[in-house]
Amino acid sequence: MNIYDIADKAGVSIATVSRVLNHSPKVSPKTYARVMTVIDASGYVATSSIIFKKIAILCSTILNTENAYICENLMSRFKAQGIDAALHICGNNPADKKNTVNKCLDEKASAFIIIGSDFLEYDSEDNSYLVMAARKVPVFIAGGYLEGSGIYCAFYDFENAVHVLVDELTKRGRLHPLFVFPDMSQKCMNMLEGYRSACAHNKLGLSAEYSHLCKYGDAGKYLESLYSSNLSFDAIIASDDRLAIEATSYLMSKNISVPSDVEIIGCGNSMYADQFRPSLSSIAGDGLEICDYIYKSILNFSRDTVSTRTIFSAGLIKRDSSL
Repeated sequence: MNIYDIADKAGVSIATVSRVLNHSPKVSPKTYARVMTVIDASGYVATSSIIFKKIAILCSTILNTENAYICENLMSRFKAQGIDAALHICGNNPADKKNTVNKCLDEKASAFIIIGSDFLEYDSEDNSYLVMAARKVPVFIAGGYLEGSGIYCAFYDFENAVHVLVDELTKRGRLHPLFVFPDMSQKCMNMLEGYRSACAHNKLGLSAEYSHLCKYGDAGKYLESLYSSNLSFDAIIASDDRLAIEATSYLMSKNISVPSDVEIIGCGNSMYADQFRPSLSSIAGDGLEICDYIYKSILNFSRDTVSTRTIFSAGLIKRDSSL
């Protein structure tokens, strides 16, 4: 039995159990007695697990549906346990992210939770401030990977998911797939690696133009340039649903059939994927898996027992934009 089980049986938060174990005067005699009754009956012995009193949750944006889900899920769970957890939306500027981390450290944050691989920069040097922060307090990353002492990561294997998808497209005779991505984030680069390795494995022999750093709003221009250069394509894989929807809208405006002529797959399983027409196929992981893992790791944290690298699978949620 752990501290979470004690809190559940006693009907109190884990913060209250922690106060009882530390003989805090802030606990009423009635509550203290109730918690101690459960502790004595269970034979529970306090371990070296750390109780985090103030957690800083950092995210680049909550416009990403997956990020928003993880933030909301964790915030509501921590609130129910009486844990002080504050959400900070940092934007995409690395300097702003670094400043937010330093500010939280100044305000005595006892742990960080970083939400989404889009928070992490592709160049490891640009993430060094997180490595430095982890020397002071534990850093948990939900959805991305960063190597360093005191950093604990749970993330989706998007690289393999894209590799499998290209394999399946090739088997269906789609020999000219595109890959488009809006930035150089860790997630995009992992997906690009999966795309390139699958193209090489299937001997597709595609030119560099078939993978493209494409800013939001420019998907139509990119596809138009391919048609102008007589470069044919029969599938589009986008690193997020927004780019996939932009590409679909452009093709439909040119009376190109989706998915008969061109299959389109996004990533993230956003709310728009199901609402758009044709509904959008999308690569995604199970956000609840990562939420459960991060939450339980926080509640029962010990540096000796929490894995620094936990990988969850991602796969295709098939809808009308793919066959």
